[in-house]
Amino acid sequence: MFSKKFRLPASATLQNPIQNQTAYFSVKVCKNPFPYNRYGFVVGKQVDKRATVRNRTKRKTRAYLEAENQKLTQGFDVLFIIKKPAVEISTENLWEIIEKSLKEVHLR
Repeated sequence: MFSKKFRLPASATLQNPIQNQTAYFSVKVCKNPFPYNRYGFVVGKQVDKRATVRNRTKRKTRAYLEAENQKLTQGFDVLFIIKKPAVEISTENLWEIIEKSLKEVHLR
């Protein structure tokens, strides 16, 4: 789990973010004043009404970012808005899509 300094607070607003959308999630990236990245994850009840399913989906996404955080360009706020199809996709496929998406927003 990320330490508190790597978590994007709910009160944070992203000013003029760079956006990338896939079928599984949307990612918004914005410069921050810190020398490290902060990450936020949003999985609404429209994805699944069960909290266990929503939490599992967030954990799959967060696991990739925890493993690859040091390899990413630092100094950004990154917000993932996860969509319903991400629940059924395998972890490996999700990680590949996250990597492609991060390359498109110039974090990789």
